Amino acid sequence: MNLGHWPKCWAERKPDKVALKYNELSLSWEEFNNRINQAAHKFKEVGIKKGDRVTVLMANGNIFLESLFAAAKMGAILVPLNFRLAAPELEFIINDSKPSIMIYSPEFAELVNDLKAVCPSIKTYISEMPGGLEGDTEYDTWINKSLTKEPILDSEVEIDDPTLIMYTSGTTGRPKGALILHQNMIWNSINSQHLNAYKGHEVSLCSAPLFHIGGLNISAMPLIYAGCKIIIQRNFDPAEALRIIDSERITFMFGVPQMFQLMTIIPEWNSVDFSSMEILVVGGAPCSIDLIKTFQAKEIKLIQGYGMTESSAGASLLASEYALNKLGSAGQPLFHVLIKIIDAMGVELAPEQVGEIVIKGPNVIQEYWCLPEDTANCIVDGWFHTGDLGYRDEDGFLYITDRKKDMYISGGENVYPAEIELVLSGYPHISEVAIIGIPDEKWGEVGMAIITSSKNEAFSEDEFLAFCKNKLAGYKQPRKIMITQQPLPRTATGKLKKQVIKEMYAGAGE
Repeated sequence: MNLGHWPKCWAERKPDKVALKYNELSLSWEEFNNRINQAAHKFKEVGIKKGDRVTVLMANGNIFLESLFAAAKMGAILVPLNFRLAAPELEFIINDSKPSIMIYSPEFAELVNDLKAVCPSIKTYISEMPGGLEGDTEYDTWINKSLTKEPILDSEVEIDDPTLIMYTSGTTGRPKGALILHQNMIWNSINSQHLNAYKGHEVSLCSAPLFHIGGLNISAMPLIYAGCKIIIQRNFDPAEALRIIDSERITFMFGVPQMFQLMTIIPEWNSVDFSSMEILVVGGAPCSIDLIKTFQAKEIKLIQGYGMTESSAGASLLASEYALNKLGSAGQPLFHVLIKIIDAMGVELAPEQVGEIVIKGPNVIQEYWCLPEDTANCIVDGWFHTGDLGYRDEDGFLYITDRKKDMYISGGENVYPAEIELVLSGYPHISEVAIIGIPDEKWGEVGMAIITSSKNEAFSEDEFLAFCKNKLAGYKQPRKIMITQQPLPRTATGKLKKQVIKEMYAGAGE
């Protein structure tokens, strides 16, 4: 049973129930599946076969999901593109994956025009809606006269066939294409079902970008798998998100901490009826104590998660009841996931010992696209080596200390910035904080804190340093402080761009 089977099954079981809403558009399961079939027939018409690639450069919308399921029914592979990337970055991804068709949102038409000259594999360009480039057909016009019946395939699409190439963020070197199989997507949704026990009445607000594995495989796909309704927000806007939560009686939402933080600081926060909300899932970065308590005050279950593109989103989750007494933990492995902490020799470590986090499960990828050497380096005996450092406590809860590349050594001691950032996020006047290592004549390296203050009040460095002294070991305490009014640069997943931050601020600490 491949992904394309999902909308077909729900169209047969509850054809008239609403599957999704997007702006003024409301599609029943039958209508949604019919449009997917129309797109699948058009893919076949332009020569798309099993294993061929289809790329989308799109904001959130129903057509993004229709493209995904249509490609899945045909056995084609969808390549979602991050529209925040620059043209040269997109050029690399497109020429690496070699799609033959692109569906794009008209707001990216200028970018697409630049790509046309340098991406020869793409033969067909379709605009999501009016406003695309001259000569490019609009999607609804393109599929309008196509058949709504299920497409007939030359060969069956199996669950071990690929369905997505998701490119990693590429914060170090060139991005790699994680080859995600149908079964990876299916098992991720099964893991989600184990945790949340969806019954079909749930309503998910899809605000996080669908081109990212979290937005797609946490806020959308598990709910579609369970036959629930999804409400799509084209681009996240905190005031609009709150309005949708109220008017659509949203029960589930996924986002990065910054999204939820923005929701809490606007006037609409105090007037929204949250009584329908059952679960918020937060990923991409640790939550501050203040944010956890703010949502707990609204009696909303806040679940924190850890995962990555290579795990098809989910690896572990921290249940809401542990949010405070296991603060900073990434929780326990998902039902069908194994997690180990290993040393440099691959030996599993005892509780409380820091090592590399490796994961295994049917939701974990088996290879990178056309990168056998990288695959061999990262996937050993079925275990994916995350490159993240962490430990498990005596109760088996996972803690992420840092990425290997972000660790610095001060006076012979390993220092993990993520651990310090979590502690400092509890300081009253901090909105954002990043810790980087800078050279020091005495200690080799010391920590520098780059801080965005959350209030316009004067920031007392003495008080802040006293706070650090009470909370952190001496070698972990930042020795330099830089206060800025500029938001710290982050990836699309909400992670701090440490290399960019180092380039921006490291010189100021010398």
